[in-house]
This record gives sequence, C-alpha cells and structure tokens, in this order.
Amino acid sequence: MRLSILLFPLLVWGQFFMPRWREEDQFDPNHCHYRRFTSQYRGKSRLVKSLWIVNGLIMLSMASPAFMVSFGLFMTFVSLMICDETD
Repeated sequence: MRLSILLFPLLVWGQFFMPRWREEDQFDPNHCHYRRFTSQYRGKSRLVKSLWIVNGLIMLSMASPAFMVSFGLFMTFVSLMICDETD
C-alpha cells in the first residue's frame, strides 16, 4: 500500500512527458508509428508472442543449451520474417 502511494506521483509525472499521440484514438496515417496501430500489425504481434511462448515451453522441456540457443536463433529469424514489412 505504501509503495503504491509512493509510485503514483511518479506515474503521473511520467505521463506528463509522454507524447500526446499515445492517448488519441485516431492516428495520423503519416505518423512514423502508424503501422503499429493497424489490425494487421497487431495480429502479427499476437502471432509472434504466441510462437515465443510455445518456443519457451519447448526450450524448458528440452534442457540442452545447444538446443536452446539454436532454437532461439531460429525463432528470432521466424519472428523477424513474420514482422517484415517489405513487399
């Protein structure tokens, strides 16, 4: 309880310095982060998150460091491939 009382002013102070476009419902299509607010990008983000959760569970079940590193590098490649924006 005391910790939340101490952290609340810091959170309010931190929001003062955040950009205003983070609070808006309508986003400018010319904004540099516009792609992050599209439904297609959010779907890709959910897919990548799910893949990493499954990847983490598989790596926990296989306790070999070599397998963990190789599978982690492979999943990094797959994640970047899914989130790629080039046509």
